[in-house]
Amino acid sequence: MATRKKPAPKKKPHYDLCKFKNLFSNPGKRCITNTAFKGAGELGYMDEDEITDVIEKLSNKNFYKSMPSDRFPELWQDVYIFKDDENDIEIYIKIQIFENKAILVQFKEYKKEEI
Repeated sequence: MATRKKPAPKKKPHYDLCKFKNLFSNPGKRCITNTAFKGAGELGYMDEDEITDVIEKLSNKNFYKSMPSDRFPELWQDVYIFKDDENDIEIYIKIQIFENKAILVQFKEYKKEEI
């Protein structure tokens, strides 16, 4: 039985950030994973409005890499590193668009040694 090889990360975004942000701004098109909600809460972002405010500030200059999903390698996820100067923290943000929904996969403190 052949095993599927996981594709290598890419250096350009798989998803259009403007499209993601537009979808994410609509509560009916937004999905925040439990992992992302927990991570956001640990950083002091306690509700969807606070998380959405951070997502709205993302720009293409914050792009870090695009990588296949661990569970579903055929699905790509884009990673952004956002410096929140107001709270003096860098945030690791992993996003995906699936079935015309904006999915926030991860939202946690960025630690260089983990990546």
